[in-house]
Amino acid sequence: MTNAKMNVNVTKMALALLLSGSVMVSAQATDFNQLHKQMDIFADIIKSNSKSNDQGHSPSIRSIENYYFDGQGAVFRVTTSNRHVYSINTPYGVTPVAAPVAPLPPEGFDGEALFGEDFEIVIEEALEQAEIEMEIVHEHARVESEEYHKLREEERELAYQLRDLERSKRDLAYQKAQGSENKSKLEKDMKDIEKQKQEVAKKKEKLQLKAKERKEKVAEQRKERALEKKAYYGELQTKLSQVLCDYGNGLKALPKSEQVSFVLKGAGDKSNNRTKDQVISFKKSDIRACVTEKIDAKKLLAKANKYQF
Repeated sequence: MTNAKMNVNVTKMALALLLSGSVMVSAQATDFNQLHKQMDIFADIIKSNSKSNDQGHSPSIRSIENYYFDGQGAVFRVTTSNRHVYSINTPYGVTPVAAPVAPLPPEGFDGEALFGEDFEIVIEEALEQAEIEMEIVHEHARVESEEYHKLREEERELAYQLRDLERSKRDLAYQKAQGSENKSKLEKDMKDIEKQKQEVAKKKEKLQLKAKERKEKVAEQRKERALEKKAYYGELQTKLSQVLCDYGNGLKALPKSEQVSFVLKGAGDKSNNRTKDQVISFKKSDIRACVTEKIDAKKLLAKANKYQF
């Protein structure tokens, strides 16, 4: 075979490989329009499956934002409509109070009244109701804060009293040591001071006990809130995993090598005056395994990558 013929054959083979590679790349290219539609439908399915009829004690999703990062996967940013209680950050802490719930539209209100004077009245009434409920929350926090400061002031006053009594006792002891003529009066005064000291010490002990009990109560409430939050978002993660098993096959346009991730807003721990988000990432291959019943939702969730950011 001549060199010319060999060069022609090599060129043909290279062209064939190039064309076949182009076909493969074209076949594997992500259809963004289709994926966008599928993600929108999947988001609606998630919201529908998260609805609860137990007055807000179970996770309920308020909104979902969809994103796609080519080469990485689909991301659903989830905001829940949970009715968590919260506390005001004071040096001592206050008893948590329930956040006000947005009022419902009046009975009979429908989509035909979205504009006009009637709708303005509805909005005004809703804002007034929310303002009243927030005032109640702020008043509760103010009373709690005042109680804390009162305890602190009483503690300081008792400390001042003890200091003054100690000073008076030292003065009397000095006069007695200097040979004061009225020793009987000095002894009586010293006994009175000692009695007052004991009374003040008892008051201080009661106050410290009250402060300790209150501090323990606040710590217990915070612990309970942390457990409630953990259970709340744990249930939400279980629901999301089950939805992936039941409906994950609907994300057909998502490449097999990529992931489906959920960003749960505010589900993480507090750090540097902010609350972290919880991120959960599922491999599409694992989702497929759950869809085909090779693994269950619990196993799927266990295989997911979880971290806070």
